[in-house]
Amino acid sequence: MMWRSYYFMMKLIGPLALTVFYLLNNITRAKRARALVIAPEGQILLVMNSLGDRRWTLPGGGMKRHETPEVAALRELAEELDLEIGADRVISLGELPSGSYRAPIVLVRLRAEELLLVRADKFEIYAYRWCDLDRLPTPIQPVVHGALGLLSARDELATIK
Repeated sequence: MMWRSYYFMMKLIGPLALTVFYLLNNITRAKRARALVIAPEGQILLVMNSLGDRRWTLPGGGMKRHETPEVAALRELAEELDLEIGADRVISLGELPSGSYRAPIVLVRLRAEELLLVRADKFEIYAYRWCDLDRLPTPIQPVVHGALGLLSARDELATIK
């Protein structure tokens, strides 16, 4: 019951929070790193944040000062999904516009045994799901399709499975 109330409150303040984030991002030109996390069988990990527009998106979050996109994405995966991944397993795919900010996108491939370790932080993540590339859920943020485009451009898409 407590979580239901919490998520309801986050949904109510979501539009105001998005407006504040938009204004702050335009003032600070902040970056928010995103991770395209791929399972051994080729599914991608999508999340729906507790606060926000309740669309499926890539996990990630704000970059700290002097933090690289790779380090920021790994920190966010650890904070939001309890995934501890080594920096040697991250590949930068590039950067995309995402609303009012630029989003560096990094690729992370999980091992089979790591799939069982994913646990969402209920304060930050409303839901998460593993999705086949040909059956992405809706509503979905455009950054997901953009990240898949970056992946495809690197010819990595053929080697997902």
